[in-house]
Amino acid sequence: MQNRKVKVYTVCAWILGVICLAAVAAWLVLFFVAGCNLFAIRPIWLGFLLITVAGLSMAAACVFVYVIMLARERDRNTFLCPACGEVCEVGNRFCAHCGEALQEIE
Repeated sequence: MQNRKVKVYTVCAWILGVICLAAVAAWLVLFFVAGCNLFAIRPIWLGFLLITVAGLSMAAACVFVYVIMLARERDRNTFLCPACGEVCEVGNRFCAHCGEALQEIE
């Protein structure tokens, strides 16, 4: 289940990153068509809208990447109890679910 979530978050991060790049590219086209004069962009709201879309999509993509990194770090610091199959943290000496003594992982 965790791997499926990571895959969905990865796809979302890529989609938002592509939206950001598309918005930045469209804004640059507008900027150069306007002769590199920010206030010559007609209509001006379109330029600001593209900047806003780029910023929001990049911020959301960064959040998804952060969540992916947290999920992978959590997977790295856990393992399954050999007796009951519950998730245990690496530093635990006993399983919190069944009380079985856990061997140290090397």
